[in-house]
Amino acid sequence: MLVIFLFIAIFLFSYSSANAQVIVSELLPKPSTGEPEWVELFNTGKEKISLANWQLWDQLSNPNLIFQFSEETIEAGGY
Repeated sequence: MLVIFLFIAIFLFSYSSANAQVIVSELLPKPSTGEPEWVELFNTGKEKISLANWQLWDQLSNPNLIFQFSEETIEAGGY
């Protein structure tokens, strides 16, 4: 699951605009309690940012699409 974190981090850090940047603020890969995996995103910028068509993928060696955002946005300073 470290691979998914690295892939997401590289993708998100490579995407930014003049006033907005999204970072991975928390990540729960492969929980031992049977809970679902999750990723928390944080907008460090001063403008809201659209996540439309952003995608989360698993495994660089054998990629599988996990989730594609539709119309979600993250407000400035929001999660």
